[in-house]
Amino acid sequence: MKWQHYNRLRCNVWYIETLLREMESTFYKKEGIYKHVEIDLSKEQIQSINEQLKRLYSILEEIQKTFHLKNAPINASRVISINALDILETIEETWSSYMEKTSGKIDSIEEKKQIDEYLNEIVIYTNHIKEIVKKR
Repeated sequence: MKWQHYNRLRCNVWYIETLLREMESTFYKKEGIYKHVEIDLSKEQIQSINEQLKRLYSILEEIQKTFHLKNAPINASRVISINALDILETIEETWSSYMEKTSGKIDSIEEKKQIDEYLNEIVIYTNHIKEIVKKR
């Protein structure tokens, strides 16, 4: 396997595991963002989700074994770069024009303008972060 593919696979497996841990944390942590999480699932649903999470963790372990993915430290620059790309991809689905195509017309031009102005600022600062990371 080419090192680029190896590194991408290793980072993405790590990222998926992070997302799974975040899902799991919604049921138990009551700090930070989780302070505002309302558990609207039954105990049975939570138990079923936890079973699925266990299966997903075991699949990730299999991937790590199959491709000999080392749990070596991941560079902060790599994590920041991946997260910045994820932010920019998320922004693409949040522009007012995209939301209107997928979810119907936004009530006011002012709201559309505000949404796009905020998103534009997020794009600018996220791109600054990407540039800083490139200069390491």
